Amino acid sequence: MYGKQFFDRLNWQQVCEFLQYGCEGSTEEGTLKERDTLHEKSFFQALEKYWKDILTTNWTEFPGVKAEMKIEELSEAVVEEVSALKSIAFQAGFLAGLQLGREPMW
Repeated sequence: MYGKQFFDRLNWQQVCEFLQYGCEGSTEEGTLKERDTLHEKSFFQALEKYWKDILTTNWTEFPGVKAEMKIEELSEAVVEEVSALKSIAFQAGFLAGLQLGREPMW
């Protein structure tokens, strides 16, 4: 069961998603570096859009709790990109830890 075929099919993104969130998540194509670069660019684009939206929104239309809901709506893309970057960092750290565990200590 745990032979070469098992480890050839193993997807480290799915393993890390399970360890982080307790369920299987979606996977993305590309290396850690490629995915990190993509999501970092998307993060800054989302942050810039969020900043512009915050400044251009007429906040008098959103009193009290409605303002909080509007902020949550406007920040959704930023939060998604932060989550993706955290998952990539977790996977990189996890894989580094596995590699260090294979190295002799002395």
